[in-house]
Amino acid sequence: ERLENVHASMARRIDEATAELRARKDEAERANLAKSRFLAAASHDLRQPLHALGLFLSELTQQPLDERSRQITGRLTASTEAMEGLLDSLLDISRLDAGVLTPEPSVFDMHAKLEHIVAGQASAAAARGLDLRLRCQPCWAVSDPLLFERIVANLVGNAIRYTPQGRVLVACRRRGERLRVEVRDSGPGIAADDQEVIFQEFVQLGNAERARDKGLGLGLAIVRRLVDLLGHHLELRSALGRGSVFAVELPAAPPPEPVPGDREALALGHFDGLQVVLADDDALALGAMSSLLASWGCDVTAAHTADELLDALASGNAPDILITDLRLGGATDGLALIAAVRSQPGRAELPAVLISGDTAPETLARIQASGMLMLHKPVRPARLRALMHRLLTDH
Repeated sequence: ERLENVHASMARRIDEATAELRARKDEAERANLAKSRFLAAASHDLRQPLHALGLFLSELTQQPLDERSRQITGRLTASTEAMEGLLDSLLDISRLDAGVLTPEPSVFDMHAKLEHIVAGQASAAAARGLDLRLRCQPCWAVSDPLLFERIVANLVGNAIRYTPQGRVLVACRRRGERLRVEVRDSGPGIAADDQEVIFQEFVQLGNAERARDKGLGLGLAIVRRLVDLLGHHLELRSALGRGSVFAVELPAAPPPEPVPGDREALALGHFDGLQVVLADDDALALGAMSSLLASWGCDVTAAHTADELLDALASGNAPDILITDLRLGGATDGLALIAAVRSQPGRAELPAVLISGDTAPETLARIQASGMLMLHKPVRPARLRALMHRLLTDH
């Protein structure tokens, strides 16, 4: 009888503990979902005006300016790019949460990739008085080159932000059939107890005041999740007062056969007289994009809604390319608009660019399923121009 009572008591405790664990799990999942929704909503609302600001600044830099105006424009551009970097981190987290990031591995030139990353971070390092160097012999790797670039760029950016003086070294060496890419800094180092915590979202050591110049605390969380997604190996060696070494290992590859004409294919053509149809329900963004495209020599037909654009197409010239925002304020969104235009006679292969500031997981999954090429707001003019050229060249 005593054994039966003990058994019943243990069963009740197990049931209670299981119920409590289930409740905590459900609560954590609800909190995570709420976080993702908040990030998506905040990201979209902030991207709209920032998108227009970036386009206006790009057009402004093409105008004749005096020296003082050019300095102010340069500072505005730097501030805008800093905000874009913060929003890109939010976008990366949203895309990882949505599970819509699909790696596309290929063979790429590791030395050229690291050289590009170091060149992009050189001004930030110089502003902090740091010696940023690259040490890499010619070699090739297999990975998704864009996601790998995001990993290393985050590690280098993090090292620059948290190193008060000294240097940051980006190095790559071969280990058998693998490459080991290291980012070394002479910063304060990381205590052993904190070396796992720093890979959590929004965690920042030594930044209790949440200084904006140290980011959001998402860089290392994104690094860990991208490394896992790509199947690479991530390692951290650090000690207080002795700096830190972050290392990523990935497969090495032999150099690919050269493809004739690659260099010529990179040259961007002119857009003089290009017929562009443009749709965006945000008046500021529509005006900024129209003005930028016109400065490139394009003839732009702009509309706030899908119906307006379809009416304009019915009576206007044949378009060469369609650029549309995802949200158009009516029942027809950008994806439906592209489908409607392509259903018209002679327009089945019309090149189209989808633009969106929406980072909701379900939206990202829907866009990926459509196979449509998309640029996230705020759109960098150089990226838009490159994509337009690519679509028009392939067409």
